[in-house]
Amino acid sequence: MSSDPRASGLPPPRFPKRGFELLVDHDGRGFQYFVPDSTRGPGFFHPLRAEEVEDLFARVLLRRDPTLPVLILVVALVALALAMGWTGAGLALLLLGALGIPWLAVSSRKARSLRIWFNQERPEIAARFAAIQKIAETLEACQKVWMVLSEVPGSAGTPCALRSADVGRVASAPPGLRISSPKGRYYLLPGGILAWRRGVVSFGPYEAWHNRSGTLEMVFPGSLPRDSPQKGQRHLHVTRQGRPDPKFGKNPVLPLLEVGELVWGLGRSEMHLRTSRPEAAAQVARELRALAGQESLGVRMSPSPSGESG
Repeated sequence: MSSDPRASGLPPPRFPKRGFELLVDHDGRGFQYFVPDSTRGPGFFHPLRAEEVEDLFARVLLRRDPTLPVLILVVALVALALAMGWTGAGLALLLLGALGIPWLAVSSRKARSLRIWFNQERPEIAARFAAIQKIAETLEACQKVWMVLSEVPGSAGTPCALRSADVGRVASAPPGLRISSPKGRYYLLPGGILAWRRGVVSFGPYEAWHNRSGTLEMVFPGSLPRDSPQKGQRHLHVTRQGRPDPKFGKNPVLPLLEVGELVWGLGRSEMHLRTSRPEAAAQVARELRALAGQESLGVRMSPSPSGESG
């Protein structure tokens, strides 16, 4: 089930028997992924290779929900039966639909969700959860965080929500961080970033994601974030030389603000965020680089009752 404890010097993990579709351990050298082995019963698990983990995420998240098509089919059949004068058949179909469709909706929801359990007793996993919590605190301290889906003049992007990943289609215990907008979701988990956007699912370790961060100046219409420094004013549409673009008859002068920019990409997936507090993007980038192994991660130590670190 797990690596040989004699080789790693660690005791075997104590996995929960039920309630999770993916279980994650760390043997001191790398992450290990397991799924319940239904052929052998509760308490038995089957190891997954790294590439199989991404396939599992894609298979679950891209699975279609059949509830609405089945509901439409049942309604159409009931209407047809009543129109043909088959009242008994129509009522039977209606009863079957009333009983079967709620069951189908619940079972489909479960089949399209993934519950992940992390062995937080491992120091490497505990340190990564501490780093993810620090990222969440940094982003939550910003008045605004935007997700950039496409560049639009006068717009920093789509406002995104920051939530603990303890509910929804992907949930983990302990919870990771979910960064979501209507068209994209990114989950920061100890073993890597799970990206789910426009029908594409990607999962890879932090060191596999290419990245950049910094600040940029943008014009803003409407209300301005309080924590974004104002750098003057500028026309909404400008040429490459920075002059007003004559192609636009309506080209208002708007406040020019400084915001932070963070870009992490893997293959066809890209997590492109902007922060109203400019320095927040660089702070998050440092934590992400630490998760990628480019800096050391420290484990938070809880104080003992005597006041000394335990």
